Amino acid sequence: MNKIMYKIIKNANVIISRAENPVIIWEYATQKDELIAEAKFFRAHSYFYLYRMFNNIYVTSETVTVDNAFDVVNDKSSEEEIFALINSDLNFSIENLDWMDTFGRVTKGTAKHVKAKVA
Repeated sequence: MNKIMYKIIKNANVIISRAENPVIIWEYATQKDELIAEAKFFRAHSYFYLYRMFNNIYVTSETVTVDNAFDVVNDKSSEEEIFALINSDLNFSIENLDWMDTFGRVTKGTAKHVKAKVA
């Protein structure tokens, strides 16, 4: 399960960085914001799960590239850093997701539920 959470985080970071790329032209700005909000929700949920399981995790919002793929992390992130990223991601999700969506999709209610668990 832990490998899956880290894979979700990696994929969310890629989605967020690609969506924020100025080269991509979005038909509607809300499409971009909704995509980023969903990715940030999954990143926040995964980091919160890992924090509850291990308490000594390293959080980052950087995409893995050729330049940083082999950087060694020597220390865990502080509790303040972890919860700052989690809360920031959830706040963005709450602001940019709708209350109702297709069954199975992340909604504002889902993000608020996780935000309540984090609090």
